[in-house]
Amino acid sequence: TELTAIHLYRDSTLIYSVSDPIIGDSLLFTDEPIIADYYDYSVVGENSYGYGIIAIQQNVMIGLFAGGEGTETNPYEIATAEQLNNVRKYKSSYYLQIADIDLGVLPWNVGNGWEPIGDASTAFSGNYDGDEYIIYSLSINRNLENSVGFFGFATDAVISNVFLQNANIIGNENTGGLLGSNSRSTLENCYVLGEVTGSNNTGGLVGYNFRANITESYTDCDVTGSENTGGFVGLNYNLSNINNSYSMGNITCQSDNAGGFAGNNNASTIENSYSTGAVSCTGSNVGGFVGIDSGDGIIGCYWDTESSSISISDGGEGRTTAEMAIPHAGNTYVDWDFTDIWGEDSNYINDGYPILRSTTGIMENGEWRMENCTLEQNYPNPFNPSTTIKFLIPNSSQVNLTVYNSNGQLVEELLDNRLSKGQHSVEFKANKVNSGVYYYQLKVDGIVKETRKMLYLR
Repeated sequence: TELTAIHLYRDSTLIYSVSDPIIGDSLLFTDEPIIADYYDYSVVGENSYGYGIIAIQQNVMIGLFAGGEGTETNPYEIATAEQLNNVRKYKSSYYLQIADIDLGVLPWNVGNGWEPIGDASTAFSGNYDGDEYIIYSLSINRNLENSVGFFGFATDAVISNVFLQNANIIGNENTGGLLGSNSRSTLENCYVLGEVTGSNNTGGLVGYNFRANITESYTDCDVTGSENTGGFVGLNYNLSNINNSYSMGNITCQSDNAGGFAGNNNASTIENSYSTGAVSCTGSNVGGFVGIDSGDGIIGCYWDTESSSISISDGGEGRTTAEMAIPHAGNTYVDWDFTDIWGEDSNYINDGYPILRSTTGIMENGEWRMENCTLEQNYPNPFNPSTTIKFLIPNSSQVNLTVYNSNGQLVEELLDNRLSKGQHSVEFKANKVNSGVYYYQLKVDGIVKETRKMLYLR
């Protein structure tokens, strides 16, 4: 009943005191640490006899994530690039992405770029659910490092619904767009669009896949590597299984074992999958679908002999573009599930090739509808003397991007080209115009999609 002071500590450091508190009153203090992390807080009372014992002590997380507790029923929530970067602090927890994230900004777009999550000594072993939100402009430049990708090394993990667009990844051995080295982990409903460059074991989605499972995922990546290079996976090894997936990017191999889908399928299986990318290789074992297959592990798989410019493969069945694209031939995609897993590309979202219901488009009244084009707010805004404009198109289209002044007069045509699907960016330099409000407009296939306002200050 006697109190002369109350003291609040953060990690054993006194941060706040109240003198002569009134017994029975409630007190409130808001702490704002500079660094996001976990902190131990404790409250201690004082009277004429001295300090008492700790009245309450709590371990509080501040600023690391948008919410959650890292458990299966209450995962950590990821809404920003900073929170995404904090995933590496707790590699065995559960995560849920709750917003699109742009990694094409400082500090992740300079120098070595993004640091892969997990390595051989401390692999990611948690559960990451991207919830079909997009991660834009992943940039990694680590040509001397092994196990390079958005995730570097994962063991016994579950990674699902992760969508990477406009990725540019450079690594050494075991390099992949989503994951460099995959050991006994499960990947499902993921895709990567962009470029991936490595050495041995390089793939658009995964570089090295060991006793792991991948399902309903795809890549549209230009992949460059040496031994074991594939549009989807470099080395699929030792009882691994990939099913209901596809790859569409071009492959360049500077050694042996190159395929439009997989470079090397060793004692593993690939089922109900296809590839369409061009394959170029200076070494031996070059295939339209797989470079080399150690057994009979390629089941119900196909590659486009025309777009790949390859007529042979160590596994899979070659088909012409007409036989693979809508309306595909009766001897193609035999026994595939076109009810729950695959869909016909009637709107040519995917150049006529089959699309995955889980990752591509939305079904409406029995028809596939394209995702909407999006035009982002320019950054920085206000700006001087230049700013970056980003936009997303869901399929290959003729794109026109123009800038107008407040009187509706054309200032500059920034872009008038046919572009591939995915995210694109254009820089606008305004050093030849006056300060003021300007408007930029996105037109796709002759149709105005969106107009936004920006402010130039000299």
